[in-house]
Formats: sequence, C-alpha cells, structure tokens
Amino acid sequence: WTLLLEYPVYAAVLGRFRQRWWEPLAWTFAVDVATHPLFSWWVIVHSPPPSSVLAAELVIACTEGAILAFWLRRRFAPYRAFLASFLANAVSYLVGGALFSALGE
Repeated sequence: WTLLLEYPVYAAVLGRFRQRWWEPLAWTFAVDVATHPLFSWWVIVHSPPPSSVLAAELVIACTEGAILAFWLRRRFAPYRAFLASFLANAVSYLVGGALFSALGE
C-alpha cells in the first residue's frame, strides 16, 4: 500500500511521469525497501504510541530524502528530493491513520 500511495507523489514532484514512468516507481520501491521493513517490524513488535510513529515517519522521510538527494543529485536540487519524500510519507501516514481510525484501532 505504501508504494501505491507514495508513487504518484514521487512521480509528480520529481517529474518524469510521462517519460520513463518506471523510474519514479523504482525510486519509490528502493527507498521504501531501505526504510519500511524495519519500521514495520518496530510497529508490529512494540505497538508504539501515535506520537512515536509520527517521529519515526519524520526520520523515514529524512532518510528517504537523503537517499534520493544523493541518487538524483545530477537531475534535481536536493530540496526536491526532500520535498517529495516528506509529501509522500505525509500522504502515507495520513491515509494509514485514517484507516486505523476507521477500523477502530
């Protein structure tokens, strides 16, 4: 679900949506694989409070932004990588929060 939610954001902010559609998808997959398995394990094992999950999401957004800024340094200014990362993770966090609220979690 994270990929489905974050891909359009990364594609829109980083461009290339019409050309090489698979590039933003590959970037989204790569940064999610780098950050979300540990995050998912932590959430499942420790059931942290919402404030801790929000703090972890901010760390994830910074990490993903740094990875993208490094990988894409020849194509984009670093602020675009961080902007894309923060927006993508905000969408993911907000949709996840809405789903948990709707399910009564």
